[in-house]
Amino acid sequence: MAICKLCKVDKQLIKKSHIFPNFLYTDFYDEQNRLRKFDINEMKKRNPRISKPPTGIYEGQILCNKCDNNIIGALETYMSLLVNSKKGTKVKGKRIDSGLSVFEIRNIDSKKLKLFLLSILFRASISSLSEFNDVKLGPYEEKIRLAILNNNIEELDIQISILKFARNSNFTRFIAQPIRSKIGHATVYSIIINGYLIIFFMKENDMSKQLIDFKVRDSDKLEVLQVPKAQVEKFIISLMSQ
Repeated sequence: MAICKLCKVDKQLIKKSHIFPNFLYTDFYDEQNRLRKFDINEMKKRNPRISKPPTGIYEGQILCNKCDNNIIGALETYMSLLVNSKKGTKVKGKRIDSGLSVFEIRNIDSKKLKLFLLSILFRASISSLSEFNDVKLGPYEEKIRLAILNNNIEELDIQISILKFARNSNFTRFIAQPIRSKIGHATVYSIIINGYLIIFFMKENDMSKQLIDFKVRDSDKLEVLQVPKAQVEKFIISLMSQ
């Protein structure tokens, strides 16, 4: 028996809680069925290393069965159906200035989407694994915990913006661990998942203002900005250097 890090109740905790849900790894296995895992800090090196662990990252003794399988599991189920286009979503692309593209996704449940993304950041925060040492949410951990537990994001003022990498770029088949950046005096967390860059703005800053149109908002519509291939690596490195 131990205290579950989500519900804060003394319970029997499960032996295997995935920090990133298994369904996100579907497209990341090589011909030997081993996972392609990328450390974002390797980008700074001349010969970046790609490791190939047999499964996704998980940790035991952090969540109870109800919190892992029911509360977070319900969010994962929704997101899995959304990713696999089984929720009746409609996607429409359009061009904007400077050759950039925007994808408009309709018929989404923005509340479930936001809570799912926050659940990944929360699990990284409560994990003791070295991959997630960069995630130190401080007082935001408790705010996010309560939002997930109570299925309520009304009191949570965190902007989540989503960018998409061009399909032919080098970062569409990787999951990278969260990185923490400082933009001005505000902390920002970023995660690369399957060709998407999810940015969590804990407070408003210059970048959050620039990406305000591409945030997860209280709507059934989401706009995602696509970063051209030539700008992807430069964009990621600039984010890391903040």
